[in-house]
Amino acid sequence: MKHRSAPLAAVAAGAALLAAATAAHADPVPVSNGSFDSPHLASSYRNVYGNSTEITGWTTTGSGVDLYSASLCEHPAGTQCIDLNREYSPGGIERTLTVTPGSTVTITFDSTRSPYGSCNTWYGGNVPFTVGVDGEEPKTIDPPRRTSNRPPDWTPQTYTFVATKDTYTLSFTSLPETSSRCGAALTNVRATEEPNDTDPINMVAPDVAAAATAVTGAVWLLIRRARRRRAS
Repeated sequence: MKHRSAPLAAVAAGAALLAAATAAHADPVPVSNGSFDSPHLASSYRNVYGNSTEITGWTTTGSGVDLYSASLCEHPAGTQCIDLNREYSPGGIERTLTVTPGSTVTITFDSTRSPYGSCNTWYGGNVPFTVGVDGEEPKTIDPPRRTSNRPPDWTPQTYTFVATKDTYTLSFTSLPETSSRCGAALTNVRATEEPNDTDPINMVAPDVAAAATAVTGAVWLLIRRARRRRAS
């Protein structure tokens, strides 16, 4: 019985290791200043005009954005945020994203209608914006109106694409129909990537892959020995 249990234990160990190897795993992609906390504002807000790098790690586009203090954003994490319409004029913001070709990249962020004053009801209409990367179809998001002005209803959003190169420009852009209105607000931008390789040995670190190969060899060796014992 002892001789028969050894191969079975090895098989179980090998199966467990390979199962761990095939489990999907997502790695973080660096997105510095994803909560727009630099530069820090003690209170209120600041106009940031288009083509500016004043917000660390980002470049503003179109008419620019309004940078809001944490107290004005009222985000549960206590972060700052931006309004994609600078003084009611459509703008945007973008940055470079470095990823692994072949991976599935997921951008995650929080959005709401502008938390400034009574922007939830000012001027009426929707406040759609797009999130996307160069060469891929963007996604349009339109934060819904709230039932009251405060607090803002921050909602998690995602945007996913499959990387075919290692560098992309990630952009958030307010659409033209938002002119003369407060825009959408966003914060807490982050990203992850997940490999698409279906080969379990290639989906894990080299040391784990080597261990899986060694276990597989040991399993077959123990099975052969067990068969020889039974034959004798």
